[in-house]
Amino acid sequence: YYKIEDETTIPLDQADTSKGSSYAFGVDVNKIGEYKIELTGKSDLGELAQMQITVFIQGIVMAAFTWNGTEGKWITITNQVYLRSKYDIIRFYFGESGIDLKDIKFTLVQEISFNEMILVTD
Repeated sequence: YYKIEDETTIPLDQADTSKGSSYAFGVDVNKIGEYKIELTGKSDLGELAQMQITVFIQGIVMAAFTWNGTEGKWITITNQVYLRSKYDIIRFYFGESGIDLKDIKFTLVQEISFNEMILVTD
């Protein structure tokens, strides 16, 4: 489990990103709420290539990244997710090969109380 504070970066350079593979890890969330996630990676493919990474949290699809080829340049793509419990399992599913990941950065956007969380899930 990785401890998630207001701003936390987790290395992903060991992730198997081949087509059809998944990479999962656990998180220990300090503050339940909305987080900006920044995924940094590269692809040696040309800019017309498209690869999708689907993000599951507790088995539910929470985000998707569409990645274009970067011709070997590192880029960062941003999305938003809700971390709704103290402990979560996050899984990336790779629909296509060709992506090398460096890391993922979590930044707290807004802490959510238990009562607010009930409204978000309804």
